[in-house]
Amino acid sequence: MSFESSSIIWKIKRISSMSIFELFKRILRTLELRLFGINISYKLVDSFDSLDLPILNSSSLNINEYQLSIQKLLIEADSYLAHKWHYFGSEGIIEENINWHFDFINKKTAPKKYAFSINHREFDLVGNIKVTWEKNRHHHLTILSIAFFITKDEKYAREVVDQIKDWIKENPFLIGVNWTHPLENAIRLISWVYCEKFLRGSTYYNELFNNESTFWESVYEHQKFIRKTYSIGSSANNHLIGEMAGLIISSMHWPYFSESKKWLKFSKQKLEKEIVKQSFHSGVNKEMAFSYQVFVFEFYLLAYIETTNHNISFGNIFTNLLFNNARVISEMTKINQCIPRYGDGDEGMAIQLQDLEGDRISWLMEITKSFYPDSSFNFKSKTLPAVLLGYSTSEPEEIIMESIGYEDAGLFVINQSLQGMVVSCLFKAGQFGYGSIAAHSHADSLSFTLYVNGIPFFIDPGTFCYHTDLAYRQYFRSTKAHNTLGINNTDQSEQLGPFLWGKKAKTYVKSFSKAKNLIQAYHTGYKNIHAIHSREIELSDQLIIRDEITGKGHFLLDFRFHLHPDVQVLDKTQEKVRIKNKNIEIVISQEFDYKLHAFSGSEEGGWYSPQFNVKVPTTTFSYQKRISLPTKQIFSIDFKNNTK
Repeated sequence: MSFESSSIIWKIKRISSMSIFELFKRILRTLELRLFGINISYKLVDSFDSLDLPILNSSSLNINEYQLSIQKLLIEADSYLAHKWHYFGSEGIIEENINWHFDFINKKTAPKKYAFSINHREFDLVGNIKVTWEKNRHHHLTILSIAFFITKDEKYAREVVDQIKDWIKENPFLIGVNWTHPLENAIRLISWVYCEKFLRGSTYYNELFNNESTFWESVYEHQKFIRKTYSIGSSANNHLIGEMAGLIISSMHWPYFSESKKWLKFSKQKLEKEIVKQSFHSGVNKEMAFSYQVFVFEFYLLAYIETTNHNISFGNIFTNLLFNNARVISEMTKINQCIPRYGDGDEGMAIQLQDLEGDRISWLMEITKSFYPDSSFNFKSKTLPAVLLGYSTSEPEEIIMESIGYEDAGLFVINQSLQGMVVSCLFKAGQFGYGSIAAHSHADSLSFTLYVNGIPFFIDPGTFCYHTDLAYRQYFRSTKAHNTLGINNTDQSEQLGPFLWGKKAKTYVKSFSKAKNLIQAYHTGYKNIHAIHSREIELSDQLIIRDEITGKGHFLLDFRFHLHPDVQVLDKTQEKVRIKNKNIEIVISQEFDYKLHAFSGSEEGGWYSPQFNVKVPTTTFSYQKRISLPTKQIFSIDFKNNTK
């Protein structure tokens, strides 16, 4: 299992994933970009001062009701005043003088040269581009702006104004890595929109937002950049959704340029098309990565909020799919009693409106509830972001969920109540990602995760990295990193690059019975070696996993079970394994005599990534045997609640 990191080899593989039409379009785009930026100019068609921009009223914010949330936000805001970062494992790192081109984790500074001449994937040149881009999204500035809005303490406003002015000075148009990707520009624009809203009434407001400010030139350049470089072809996944949302929100909020109306119309039409292209009818996002399900929903919802505020309507198809997207998030987080993990995840946000530990799902569902008042959405408590945006609902609600199947996406969550326990099992048996490259998919067909009372036992190990460590990028996407069957140490689907897949497993659902909590499915990922893997999962008083491998030949079969780091191994024999997390015990039994291996923090397995850019050792059980096909294997999992 390996793929080449050579730039030339990667480019050849990447081009092979494109259609002739896409290739032709990219060639035209490249020629256009050679002229882009020459003599670019703008004209304000409306005076900013002439528009009636109301100062937001913080007196309606009940400080006592949201006291804990406000306290946490202000603590985080104060840390941002000290230039302390809190993402990708960087906790405690301080940049005394912020360098917008600097990866402070790997101590590398990207060159300040023509953006399109920089390979942002080259670690030796720029470091981990995700680290650099994250601080340039300016999420921390929305937190500082909200801190001013709540406290009226001008130190927060002063810091926001200084940092945005410094960013504009240090990032001239098309110079440096912060002008290499339109999604980054879109997210930064969204942050700036909300900074402007929350800073109204500050004594420093006019210093940044007056008619002569360089801020408007940078806004125009951002919008122009998005319009000229938006994602196309096989790259048009969540990136395109974010880019169009950023253009919608900023051109509607600041309609001061001659192109503003045209850009608004273009981006709104694009977003309405993309929600159809990138969503199953059920509302599951086609990238098949729950982190991106939430990420794109934030863009959809923010665009919907902004258009609603300006009395502009999306069509019925958009609003119906927005509802379906929200319903999936609400149901999946409730029934699984946690935020599900499958596919890639990097904690990406469209906007930050609360401290980083705040309940992200609840504020999204609370606002969604205000748009669909007759429907139920799961949120645990009233949230600060919802009241800040003026969409707070009366009372939180928690929906009661049974097992559910999103059959068009091949995604299932079954649960069962047992002796004071609620056992929840997520099973993946669907489409392999979105588009020809399926960038954020993993080779995880017929894999499952298992939680009991929201306590994790068998987990998806996560993502860890994108560009920085190709060996770990391969591992975390591989079949052996998931709770499924691997054959002959190969992946079900073919990895060609960090965001590129070749041969892809096709998965088919034979049957799903909600009443019986039973799913049957199979995939063709090993068809090239004449093997077909079928799996049946049934949850009653036990979880039973029945696997059948048909075909001809002699193969090494490898059934994997990845434990959460908090799970303790109490007893381990060839026949039975007893594990525990908190007050819940689980026993794993196998029917046939496969040799049991345990890996922890090794090349073979035993890794868990709790957040992007962080990995910790855990335990992976591997049941292996060389055997002739056809054959079967059965695992049974029993549960015990030790609560007295």
